[in-house]
Amino acid sequence: MEIIKVGIYHDDRVFARALAIGLARESRTIHFVLINNMDSKEELDLILSSRESDNPKVVQLVQNQELKQRDATPYRLFQYEESRSLIDDLLFIYFKMTGRVLEYRGTSKCRLLTFASDAGGSGTTMICISAAKMLYRTYGSRILYLNLCPIDDSKKYLKSDGSTSLLKLLYYIDTGKDFPLESFITKEEEFDYINTGVMNAYFNDIKPALMSQLLKKVDGLGEYDYLLLDIGSHLSRENKTVLENSNLVIFVHRWQNHEPAAYYENISQAIRKKADGSKLLVIENFAGDDWRQESDEEIWISKDPEAVQLDQKEGVLNVDLSRNYGVEIAAIAKRIAEDI
Repeated sequence: MEIIKVGIYHDDRVFARALAIGLARESRTIHFVLINNMDSKEELDLILSSRESDNPKVVQLVQNQELKQRDATPYRLFQYEESRSLIDDLLFIYFKMTGRVLEYRGTSKCRLLTFASDAGGSGTTMICISAAKMLYRTYGSRILYLNLCPIDDSKKYLKSDGSTSLLKLLYYIDTGKDFPLESFITKEEEFDYINTGVMNAYFNDIKPALMSQLLKKVDGLGEYDYLLLDIGSHLSRENKTVLENSNLVIFVHRWQNHEPAAYYENISQAIRKKADGSKLLVIENFAGDDWRQESDEEIWISKDPEAVQLDQKEGVLNVDLSRNYGVEIAAIAKRIAEDI
């Protein structure tokens, strides 16, 4: 089964972002990414652009319906067409270019992202959930989130409880019975998640073999671009297995956390060792005003106490991604989209 990657370049960046999200909702065979210029080095199958180009991969977006042309080169599509119609036109143009017909994304590979930290209070869960939202808002990515910590801090941000769902899910996986995984998933607009309780009493029942089977089950749905696992600083046997099998490990460190240096080095080296073979992205979180990012292998997140506000009606915390915090989270989402 084939999945193609389409870049979107538009003079109106706000429109480009909205277009990417709208198209991604309608397509299971196309992965959309925003690009900064027409000479992007990303490996793209097609490029949607507001500008004309001699590049044979470019399909121009036009504002006049009468200029639309999908049966011959140069290919042009009406940019205000309904998303479903635009997808159909893109698939037709791709067939004209290559002679290949795209299949339904029922057996696509879901990429595994693991968020880990060297200590509690590093802000790993907030970054993980914020990155999930930003991946959806910017790239239209479909996300499934699962917290694998004994104390599930995601309940500060998510409304549903569902404390018994994980136990039932583990039972079905362990017995090998066929079951609808979708029934254990809570669906939200920006990302979906598997329920656990605030106190994840069944954390120790998640053996490595069960985790591998769960990943295969999620992958078999063909609905998600990324599975985000939040393991915090809990390097249990099953979480170490997760690190080894991740496409990307996001390692969150609290800037100037005052932990003993030997303690930090011990845990960080264990995570790096288990992540060997996986790509690694280091996040320096809660940085003060005097921080200086010294490496492209790191992303620094500034301390912003006002980025989180309590929703009195829903009883959960809301993260404001319109602030500078959102800009820094967007850098994480961009690295994820580009690296894997």
